[in-house]
Amino acid sequence: MVGAGWFLAQWSSTLATGPAPSASNLYLIDPAGGRYNMGAAPTGVVLSDWSGDGSRALLVSQTPGSAAATSVFIYNLRNGSAARFTVSGQPFALNVRFSLPSGQAVLIPGERTESGALPTERLALTGGLELAYPTSYPGAGNDYGSFAESPDGGSLIFQGANGMELVNNSGQPIRFLAPPPGQVPCNPVRWWNDSEVLAFCSAQLWLIPVSGAPASPLTSAKSPGSYLNAWSLPEGDIAEDAACGTTWLDAVNADGTTRHLDVPDTPSGGSVAGLGAYGSQLAITLTPGCDGGAGKISSNSLAWYNPADNTVQLLFGGGVNGGWIEGAVLFGN
Repeated sequence: MVGAGWFLAQWSSTLATGPAPSASNLYLIDPAGGRYNMGAAPTGVVLSDWSGDGSRALLVSQTPGSAAATSVFIYNLRNGSAARFTVSGQPFALNVRFSLPSGQAVLIPGERTESGALPTERLALTGGLELAYPTSYPGAGNDYGSFAESPDGGSLIFQGANGMELVNNSGQPIRFLAPPPGQVPCNPVRWWNDSEVLAFCSAQLWLIPVSGAPASPLTSAKSPGSYLNAWSLPEGDIAEDAACGTTWLDAVNADGTTRHLDVPDTPSGGSVAGLGAYGSQLAITLTPGCDGGAGKISSNSLAWYNPADNTVQLLFGGGVNGGWIEGAVLFGN
């Protein structure tokens, strides 16, 4: 039975270089790297999420240049069946997620454009609309479409023009979460613990209490970056930074400053990205640069990274069995 430390990954034997998408399969991977083929994924899809009960994969397919032709697939990992529905008009439908905690619905982020606002929506697993969330809130103002859902699914935090708004599962405002002084916009990344949300505000990561208490910085203004996420491990906090299409990991010092982590097996010019923490390890993907990489890694790979001794355990993809990791999700993340 799947649980903490397991992965759901999408793997293909070759990388598509033309208009035709490559064939891919879905795999369950246990913490030690054991692989279990769950069958072929629908053609041309990208793995987006894994339900909290472990039974379903969420995959999406979007016609290039078309925001009105996004197909959402709910793939049953137990019997291989796939239900499909189409999402119309949502330009960022590739960011769809299962609702928490068990994945009984699908959440699609909204968007604010010059022509108007598209609401964040909660859809049934068959595609029917269950709820369209408000496009503005009393404190946060206009909703920008970015949100983080609480682990129990009882509330969400939305990014607004003036800060963030905590709302209940029905979209009713609970409280305005003021940003740190001078730190707007504030983008909720994920729930850090039961009482705080990790947010990227201006060029820093902050921990913002859902009680409305003042925020505390996770990273210092002395180490600005474009942070995508962060995780707490026994060795300390690790943040994922990004620039120019490349991602890397930084250790967060006690004073909030950061230092680059030279993760082994990272290809020259490539990227390392975090998927989530499991005990003393961080689940990562390693991606070659445009030159194809060097050394062990010549294609996308899934691995464990242990910051205590700066070691990498390759699990799947290039360096292990070849092929490409098209997408991966760590259970519960």
